[in-house]
Amino acid sequence: MAIYGSKIYVIVNISSTVEAIDFRTGSSLKQIQMLAENGNSRQPRYIAFHKEKAYVCSYDGTVARIDTTSLEIDALTKAGRNPENICIQNDKLYVS
Repeated sequence: MAIYGSKIYVIVNISSTVEAIDFRTGSSLKQIQMLAENGNSRQPRYIAFHKEKAYVCSYDGTVARIDTTSLEIDALTKAGRNPENICIQNDKLYVS
């Protein structure tokens, strides 16, 4: 779980979603589905933020970029097997 701007983001691994919640009201804004093209769970693990984007690493070896305004996935890249954490330093994304 992490706070960015006026939203709380909750990584829900087993349900393969990222839940975006309004910080002030506690109301759900959106459940962002983290599913592969074939419908399999990506199994999201961790989240990091940078310049109005959220980056979510998943056990399927991907990193999804989510626009924090539209709450839509706008890019996806491969990162290697079973990434366990993610961080951003000096405008660079690191996935372990």
